[in-house]
Amino acid sequence: MPFTWAHHTLSTRNTPALDWHRKYHCLSHHIEAGHDPATLRRDTVIDGVEAGSWLHRQLTTWTQLDPGQRTFLTHLGLNPNQVPLPTRNEPGTPASSRRHRSFAQTVALLRAFVERHGRLPSAREWLEVDGERVMIGPWLCKMRTRYRAGQLPLAQGKLMHEILREEWPGTPPTP
Repeated sequence: MPFTWAHHTLSTRNTPALDWHRKYHCLSHHIEAGHDPATLRRDTVIDGVEAGSWLHRQLTTWTQLDPGQRTFLTHLGLNPNQVPLPTRNEPGTPASSRRHRSFAQTVALLRAFVERHGRLPSAREWLEVDGERVMIGPWLCKMRTRYRAGQLPLAQGKLMHEILREEWPGTPPTP
């Protein structure tokens, strides 16, 4: 008998449960499409969902999960004994190989994004640059926050206004 969602109800008021099921559903589709669970890593992203880090949290807190959640994951062949979820880094390499980009480099990526898409990136939007995920939306949110708090240098504020024009908060900074 195939597994169905019919015997599990959700409360629309329980946002964490909805988020859990959204991520489960994304991972379920990925595995049912023929992807081997053994290939999952902590940095696996599926359709914009950080499924690898989410699954890692589920497996490391297995005993704290609801029995129904454990059943769902086990149905997919996922449990702490079967899927180790290695990180991308090999032993002996630094914990993070993420490249630190300067403000000028990131603002150039933002300019290219705006020119290509004709809009600003959303708060969770990202770009793939040289095989690395650049979180351009969160970066823009952080720059807006710094600007509003008076913590963004004048030259950087002017550059942001030049690119974003009326989308940048307030008026262009004056010297």
